[in-house]
Amino acid sequence: MSHVFISYSRKDIDAANYVADQLSQRGADVFVDYKRLEAGQNFPERLAAEIEQSDAVVFLLSQHSAASQWVRDEIQYARHCQKKIIPVALDSTEMPRALFFLTAVERVDFTRWQTDRQVEAAVAKLVMALPPPVTPSPPPAAKPVGEGLRPSPEPQPSPPAPLPKGEGRKPPPETRADFKPAPTTPLQLPDLSAILPPPFEWCLIPAGQVTLKSGGYVPEGGQTFDVPAFAMAKYPITNAQFDVFARAKDGYRDAMWWDYSDEAKAWRKKNVTPKDPAFGGVGDHPRANVCWYEAAAFCRWLNWKSLTLNPSPFDGEGRRGGEVITLPTEQQWQRAAQGDDGREYPWGSTFDAKRCNTLESGIRQTTPVTAYPDGASPFGVMDMAGNVWEWCLTDYNTGANDLTANSSWRVLRGCSFMRDRYRATVLYRIYYGDDPFYGDYWFGFRVACGGVPS
Repeated sequence: MSHVFISYSRKDIDAANYVADQLSQRGADVFVDYKRLEAGQNFPERLAAEIEQSDAVVFLLSQHSAASQWVRDEIQYARHCQKKIIPVALDSTEMPRALFFLTAVERVDFTRWQTDRQVEAAVAKLVMALPPPVTPSPPPAAKPVGEGLRPSPEPQPSPPAPLPKGEGRKPPPETRADFKPAPTTPLQLPDLSAILPPPFEWCLIPAGQVTLKSGGYVPEGGQTFDVPAFAMAKYPITNAQFDVFARAKDGYRDAMWWDYSDEAKAWRKKNVTPKDPAFGGVGDHPRANVCWYEAAAFCRWLNWKSLTLNPSPFDGEGRRGGEVITLPTEQQWQRAAQGDDGREYPWGSTFDAKRCNTLESGIRQTTPVTAYPDGASPFGVMDMAGNVWEWCLTDYNTGANDLTANSSWRVLRGCSFMRDRYRATVLYRIYYGDDPFYGDYWFGFRVACGGVPS
C-alpha cells in the first residue's frame, strides 16, 4: 500500500478531500495534515517526517497553492528527499518559478470535472502514477523547525563518501593553502561606500589559527590551519546591496562575472534573473535565495567595481595592488567568528537566544543584519550565528578554494533562523551541492578581503 502525502492550499481543501478519498478507496495510505495531526504534536516536524516516509507526494497545483510559501517548502523538501512528485492541476495556473523543476513533469488534469467519466479517468491516471510501496526505513531524527514555516531542503552535516585511501586522502596543508604568503605591508582595503548602501564595514582579522572539526577534507580528529591576516565584512550582504548588482547594466546580466567556470556559465544561461528576495526583500535584511554561483559572481563584480573606484598601480607581477574581494574561505569564516580563545559561539561559550536569530528566537524569518549587536564576534563581526547560512569559497571534499573547479559541495557556515543552538556554534560545518547549486530562503553570504586565494 503506497503512502501518499498530499500538498495543498487550505483554500483547496475540498479538492484535497476528494483526491484523498479517491486514493484511499483504491488502497493508498493518504496523509492530509488536518485529518492526521494530533493535539500537542509539533506541526512542522510531523510534516517533515511524513514527507520523508512517503512513497509519493501529490501536489495540488492551483492559483492558491502556487502563491503559498508553505506549499513550495513542502515540495522543495520532497525533492530534497528524492520523492516522486505528482502534480495535479486544479486550474490553469502555471507552475511557479520556484518549482521550475516540475515544469517537465506530466500533470494529472483535474480541471475538467463535467462528467463522471472524465473524473474517473483523471483518478485512474493519478493512481497509475503512484510508485509501488517500498519497505520503509527508520525515519531520520526529526529536524527542529519553527511554526509557520515548513522545512525546506537543508544542507546535511554528514560527510559524503570518503576519498580513496592512499595519496590524496589527506593532502598536506600547503596544498590547500588559502592564500599566498601574508603581505608585509598593511592590508589595502577598498572603500565601498560609493558602491554599496549601508551598512557596510570591514573588520580587520589578525593572523592566527583555527581548528576545524573532521568531515570532508578535514581528517578524523580535526585539523589546525594557519590563517593569514585578512578583513571580513561586518555584516552579511543585504537585500539592498545585492539589488545594486542585480539591477546594474554591468552587474548580474553581464556574462563576464559568470565566466570563471563552464558550470557557472551553463547555470547562468538557465537563470537569467535572480530569484526574488525572501520575506519581502526588506533592504537591511540579509539577501537570501542566493546560490553559490550568484554569491561568487557578486564578489567578482564587487571586486571589479572597487578597482575602478579605488585605482592602484600594478605590482611587479602584473596585478593591481590592494586586496581581492572574494567569498570567505571556511578557515577565514571560523577565524572571524571564534577568535583565539576557543569559544563555542561568537560572543562566548554559553548560548544566549537574545544574541542571535536562531530557532530559539521564535522569529522564524530573517532580521536586520544590525539587530544583534551583542552577538558580535571578538573582532566585531555580526550575525555569525543565525539569520542565514553563509556560503564559503571552500570545497567540502577537497578543501580547495578554486572558482574554476567543478565543485558539487561548497561549505556553509553560521546556522539560520530555522535551526537551533546546536547548529549555531562556530565549529558546526555543513555543505550543500546540487545541479544547479541550490539557493533558498535561508542561504546568504558575506564577503572577505585580503590575499589572493590559491
